[in-house]
Amino acid sequence: MRKLVIALALSGVAVAQQPADLEIPNLDISKKSIRSYHDSGRYAKEVDAVAQKALDYLEANLGRCPKPAIILDIDETTLSNYAYFNDYDFAYISRFWSQWVRTGKAPALAGPQRLFRWARDHQVAIFFITGRPERDRQPTERNLKLAGYTGYKQLICRGPAVQGTTGSYKTAERRRLTEAGYTIVLNMGDQASDLEGGYNGAAFKLPNPMYYVP
Repeated sequence: MRKLVIALALSGVAVAQQPADLEIPNLDISKKSIRSYHDSGRYAKEVDAVAQKALDYLEANLGRCPKPAIILDIDETTLSNYAYFNDYDFAYISRFWSQWVRTGKAPALAGPQRLFRWARDHQVAIFFITGRPERDRQPTERNLKLAGYTGYKQLICRGPAVQGTTGSYKTAERRRLTEAGYTIVLNMGDQASDLEGGYNGAAFKLPNPMYYVP
């Protein structure tokens, strides 16, 4: 992840010029709510529901396009980093995040993995486009393999020379794939920036209450 804005004050971002009647949620209560949302199983059910809609769409539309492909994000889309965020009280701390990535222990999210496997087994080209930097390629590839993601076409990481927002970077990569002849049937991610900018096919947004990537 290139940048995370964690639940208002966790990232140190000031709240300026808000309407007088705007009620700011209590941060401690918000974190408890996130834990309850995850631990109750509701989060997994909602992720599964979106992934199933994506799978249904892929099944219905696969035969209509040449050289089909799907685009998947990684963090909170195909791999879960909840263990890291729970341990660090939902704070993004660069040094500890890098250590977590290097462990390669993020587990698969079940619904997105079912989509991945169906696409792979039906000869759909699968591209991961992640905001993770190029320096994290090896541990990310290892994590994907350990989590059961094998047989994908390409992992695309953000290079050190890439400028602009996450959204513009991902749009440029999808455009490149489209110009290479792929038909992007669908794109699935947990952030609006994963899905904006076109070259998407159908866009499927997963829930993520833990952080926001602009």
